[in-house]
Amino acid sequence: MKTLITVLLLAVSTIALAERSTIVKGNIITESQWIEAMPRVASSYSAKLPSMIDSVTMLMSIRAHEDTFTYVYRLDRAGYSAIIYGEEAELTQEAINYGKNIQSEILVNIYCTNPSLKHWRKLGTKLKHVYSDTVGKHIMTINVDPDTDCPMEGGI
Repeated sequence: MKTLITVLLLAVSTIALAERSTIVKGNIITESQWIEAMPRVASSYSAKLPSMIDSVTMLMSIRAHEDTFTYVYRLDRAGYSAIIYGEEAELTQEAINYGKNIQSEILVNIYCTNPSLKHWRKLGTKLKHVYSDTVGKHIMTINVDPDTDCPMEGGI
């Protein structure tokens, strides 16, 4: 029995050293298993979309590619500029950059501190938030990487 336990521990250690892994509900999930499952997870979430996130942002879709979930948003330019400037105005690059910095801090904080996303972080799952206006013109992209943005976990 002692030998069996030792062999199992060695096998688990070998898997853990070979690639990232985490334990979910008593099961070891490796990074490659997770990457294979990510498109199904994205599809499941996307089935409930589109969805209004706030007064100016609509989440349109979620996609998975390799180790990254991409969240695609439609942003109402006039409403967004009103939030930045306090009134409707032309949305300048300076305003977009200002808003991007604020939104980046919010998205990084949510991803790095949300306990329900712990397994995603451990498996190195990256997030990409792509914002376009209501006619499809790109406004900004915000990337969140647990290895560089979540210092307390470092993705592991």
